[in-house]
Amino acid sequence: MKFGFHVGGFLEYAFNERLSLQPEILYSAQGTDLDCNMLNKLSITGYYSLNYINIPVLLKINIAEGLSAEIGPQVGFLISSYRTITLKDLKTSAELEIAGGITSKSNKVDFTAAFGLSYTFAENFVVSARYGLGFTKVSKTPENKWKNGVIQLSVGYKFNSSK
Repeated sequence: MKFGFHVGGFLEYAFNERLSLQPEILYSAQGTDLDCNMLNKLSITGYYSLNYINIPVLLKINIAEGLSAEIGPQVGFLISSYRTITLKDLKTSAELEIAGGITSKSNKVDFTAAFGLSYTFAENFVVSARYGLGFTKVSKTPENKWKNGVIQLSVGYKFNSSK
């Protein structure tokens, strides 16, 4: 996994005290780090960086005072992507570096199932943990079968509408 960040906002439409709908818009820095050896002959290091605008629409179920479960679909729109990979022959120490944008080789839309927990305390502060399970391949190339799998930890402030 690659450490990244996300930032955005959300609205909450309450159906009743137990259920609400929470649409969001988020900028999310995603990707993966690479560090492996192949048969003790070739070392591969580097990273893939993928930047998305994600729009989750979550069903929020209040399960206890301040504690909620969230589940729903998410669509992500790729805004940029980049990779840096270094291949090193472990016997000769010869290296090859591959770097550059890969947006044209990546799928522009990502479909994900998002689910997690959130806790609201002191009326307006929210902490949450969420997992996004990707259904769409990141790359357009047939041999690359990678899909996004994203863990998000969030802290935020919830503005209440006036009544």
